[in-house]
Amino acid sequence: MEKKEKIIEGFYFDDAKVAEQAKREADGIQYIRENTDMDNPEIVLQLYRKLIGEKLFETPVGISFLKELRDYLLRVPTIQEQELEPIHFQTPEVEAEMRSMRREKTAFKGRMEKKIEQGKKRLRISLIVNLFLAVLVIGMVIITLTSDQPNIVNYENKIVDKYAQWQQELEEREQAVREKEQELQINP
Repeated sequence: MEKKEKIIEGFYFDDAKVAEQAKREADGIQYIRENTDMDNPEIVLQLYRKLIGEKLFETPVGISFLKELRDYLLRVPTIQEQELEPIHFQTPEVEAEMRSMRREKTAFKGRMEKKIEQGKKRLRISLIVNLFLAVLVIGMVIITLTSDQPNIVNYENKIVDKYAQWQQELEEREQAVREKEQELQINP
């Protein structure tokens, strides 16, 4: 960009991007001047409030236009200074710092979203593993309860049943032996 292109409305800009923005603001100001009744204080007041509220002007070109509108409104006897919002102006250094902070915030947000996604992935894997282990434990309990082999859950009953069965067998054999002795008429 040549030196001539960096001068907008009497302001010289070192930064080509800021100069381009100032050019857009100058074009917007020209459009406003051509299409607005600048002699009507009510219309100028509404315009001023809208421009301040939307923060359309950031370069010295736009800020000087807002200052011109403000000075015009302050000369109107029915408008008090308290009714007018102040003009917000950021220096290029502050604006650059704000952009840097926004970039850092965006990068931080990206890192946090990545960590959250990784956490969700780990949570899903953990849930699947825990579900698998729960099914495995339930299966082991079912096998243990339905098995005929003695185990920690039913060993006492199994052993008592086994000894009861042995005792019954012994009593049956004893009975058979007594019957045989009587048959053979052997008395001990």
